[in-house]
Amino acid sequence: MLRFGYVLESVHPDQDGEWELARKQVDPDGTDPERLRAELEPWAVSELARLRCEFGLYTAEFGAWNARGRPSYYARNLYLIWGGEDLIATHVEDSPVNFAGVRALATQAEAHSAVMSPDRGVTAVSLSGPSPGRPGGAGR
Repeated sequence: MLRFGYVLESVHPDQDGEWELARKQVDPDGTDPERLRAELEPWAVSELARLRCEFGLYTAEFGAWNARGRPSYYARNLYLIWGGEDLIATHVEDSPVNFAGVRALATQAEAHSAVMSPDRGVTAVSLSGPSPGRPGGAGR
């Protein structure tokens, strides 16, 4: 099932990664996706204040979530410099693909993951002809 939402993370370059602070599932079918893009910043700022976050760099993303609930394709990335009590600066990066394209890419990725899942017992098969040392090629 394809889901969309917001994710807020703190950036820790010295520790190789980001730590998730908050997430919120949203319904792009019931709300204009452009409105959801616009609401990302107010949501992120309210979460930073609610969590009493310290000065630092944070990222907020609106996009599709994969089956494991992790962000997969984004519609908007927002970089925030938080001063501890208020927002100092932001940088917005919108996906070069429109929202319908983000939905299509995420749906394709989910379908591919489901088909290639080890739980389904599917294995890759070579379509390029016989494999060396295996008479008749793969799949026989």
